[in-house]
Amino acid sequence: MLQINDLSFAYEDEKIIDSLDLRVDKGRILALTGKSGCGKSTLVSLIYGYLEPDQGKISWNGKWIRPPSKKLVPGENGVNLLLQESDLMPYTSVASNVKKKLSRAEPVGSDKRCDELLKVVDLLGFKERLVKDLSGGQKKRVSIASSLADDPALILLDEPFNYIDHHIKYELRRRFFSYVKDQGITCLFVSHEKEEFLSFADEVAILSDQRIIKKGLPKEVFENPRYIEVAQLLDDVNILSLGPKAKRKVVIYPHELIIGDESDHIFKVKVQNSFYRGADHLHQAVSEANKKIFFTDRHHLPHNSIQYLKVSNSNALKRYVI
Repeated sequence: MLQINDLSFAYEDEKIIDSLDLRVDKGRILALTGKSGCGKSTLVSLIYGYLEPDQGKISWNGKWIRPPSKKLVPGENGVNLLLQESDLMPYTSVASNVKKKLSRAEPVGSDKRCDELLKVVDLLGFKERLVKDLSGGQKKRVSIASSLADDPALILLDEPFNYIDHHIKYELRRRFFSYVKDQGITCLFVSHEKEEFLSFADEVAILSDQRIIKKGLPKEVFENPRYIEVAQLLDDVNILSLGPKAKRKVVIYPHELIIGDESDHIFKVKVQNSFYRGADHLHQAVSEANKKIFFTDRHHLPHNSIQYLKVSNSNALKRYVI
């Protein structure tokens, strides 16, 4: 179990983390997300031991993760870190980079382990290629394989799938997280892509205002974001004011607004823009109250056309946020 209690950290006079608490149970995959600059990468560096907390404690399996003032070389046995900047040896082979943490006394076992991990990242055919001759996305995949080589108990990843082509990224994520889950590795990964953290995490934690403001199952976070800021990380949301004096705000996602008719609608809107997304169109419209409204539909809708919208999910009207 990874346990963080009352953690605070500041760069000079700028506080980044303040009284933060977080827990990740053994074998669980937790996604850490939030707006750019909110401190996600800083938190990962604190957990690994690269940075010194101003207060608080971080422990793994009941053992204190020592900060720089208590340990000459950062890191603990069984805990691996993959940062956005890859740490590779460019003038050696892909295989050499993956095997650098493995025992040289058992070359057969090391070769087998290397091949196993290169299959996970789909680079087995590049085993003897020099790292310097790879693309940026391929280098990132080598880093991912290397981070798994010595069978860590806990792995920390900061935007692990950046710079990887989309047609490769989808399959790579499925392989990687399936492997991590099958091996019982505890994983904390930073991500800003909702498809990534909603699909592959056991839990999602939202970092904002220097602390974790929301943590839960992906479905629960999506359906009950609690904060406007959390909802805005998940979709192009509609924030609507309801109730007496319009004091209560609800979140309605674009896919929850559908086209009705003039006698059965909540909003009358004028379409301003339509964005084709493959399976549907995201439409940007303006209401009679001059409020921007987003909704989806399978069809392209003409510019300035009038549409009558209703809510397909009645529970959305109970999704209050602050």
